Amino acid sequence: MANRISFVAILSLSLLAACSAAQPFDYEAATPEAREAWLRPRAETMNRGFKFGLEAGGAGGQVDVQPVKMDTGARRVTLAARFRLNGVSLNGQTATLKRQLLEQSCPSYLGSDFSKQDVKVVIELQRNGGSRLLSVVQTPESCRSALERKKAKNAAT
Repeated sequence: MANRISFVAILSLSLLAACSAAQPFDYEAATPEAREAWLRPRAETMNRGFKFGLEAGGAGGQVDVQPVKMDTGARRVTLAARFRLNGVSLNGQTATLKRQLLEQSCPSYLGSDFSKQDVKVVIELQRNGGSRLLSVVQTPESCRSALERKKAKNAAT
């Protein structure tokens, strides 16, 4: 499962780089309606990429991608995939999978409009029934930190 999730991170979340505005957008000054209009198409594009990445990685028959959730006030977009099978386990690999997801998807996030506007991207994997199996939060800070740790680890080896 780790390889499938890594593949998903590369394919789907790299779409963040494609979600750039033609004109600058001031999230702080925007009305709630303008924030929604700016955020929705970018979030929907990411969710389509998330679904495509899962399908291309071979997990498409095992998971259902949930509708994207947005909270414009909290500056948060949540992408979620729910496993169809009962008893899904990460076998103690939660920390490793979180680190891999951040390391692989953060370069695209840091170059995106979401990062520039300080919009968090939450990636969730859920058990059948909806309980959380794994959750990763991308912010400018968490991504910079993850990439610095990766760089330090690579320099040490």
